[in-house]
Amino acid sequence: MTQWAKRGVAPKIPVVDMDKCTQCNKCSLICPHAAVRPFLLSQQELDAAPAAFREGSRAAIGGGVLDNYHYRVQVAPLDCTGCELCVRICPADALKLEGAAQVVEAERGNWDYALTLPDRGDEIDKTTIKGSQFQKPYLEFSGACEGCGETPHVKLMTQLFGERLVIANATGCSSIWGASNPSFPYTVNAKGEGPAWANSLFEDNAEFGLGMRRAFQQRRDYLTLQVEDALEDKTVAMTEKLRRLLQQFLVMRKENQHDLLLPRGRSIYHQMMERLEPLLHEEMPGHAKLERLYDLRDIFGRIS
Repeated sequence: MTQWAKRGVAPKIPVVDMDKCTQCNKCSLICPHAAVRPFLLSQQELDAAPAAFREGSRAAIGGGVLDNYHYRVQVAPLDCTGCELCVRICPADALKLEGAAQVVEAERGNWDYALTLPDRGDEIDKTTIKGSQFQKPYLEFSGACEGCGETPHVKLMTQLFGERLVIANATGCSSIWGASNPSFPYTVNAKGEGPAWANSLFEDNAEFGLGMRRAFQQRRDYLTLQVEDALEDKTVAMTEKLRRLLQQFLVMRKENQHDLLLPRGRSIYHQMMERLEPLLHEEMPGHAKLERLYDLRDIFGRIS
């Protein structure tokens, strides 16, 4: 399944009582299909929201950047499978199941509006349960069974590492809900970044994954050699800003610095890649060695 296949299979769908909600986000954490999600809204976005959406929103709690926003838990009524996990995990008894027909009618427009809101995950500490659920899930609306125990774990993994995640999948349930062609539940962000997924038969995904890991390592070793060559070649003109970034990359590589999961924003190598790409694009014309680095730009970031 994908975001385009609105199955509407749930006989009953959860409805949130926002006056009881403690904004813990556990309902989103446990949802197997990413059909229950928290959203943060500015005052301007709240004013532009449908009336029912406004009425079901509350001031965000938790301090810090959250004080700038309003908060709402929104259910995707046509993507929910009615598994009840969110109802059972809620510590405040803020969710209850109601008949699908009336919930779809009431919540469909609210869900559509929620999807237009900006992704504010980079502002929130992703290393907490609450903060992790403000991150975009790169696994959504799969064809997994209602109440699936696998997909919440994989969904969380995509929320933490999704834009640089590579999955060597073993044959089993995860290969069925993960890639039942032509549907594909893994998705991308606005930049086109998302998990890279491949499946290996006969339970040899450990060797399969090792081969993928070795291939990335070989490419990064080759990139390191090309960076050293470009920096040592005095005929290659580059700005001091680009030179410092390339030197910083070499230091990190030679010290075997691991890519850190930062509480906010993107990983260290990913940030470096985003800074290098426009500089290389601007300075590469007429310099074959810089053009080569630009062709290898995706590997400045580090896969997970």
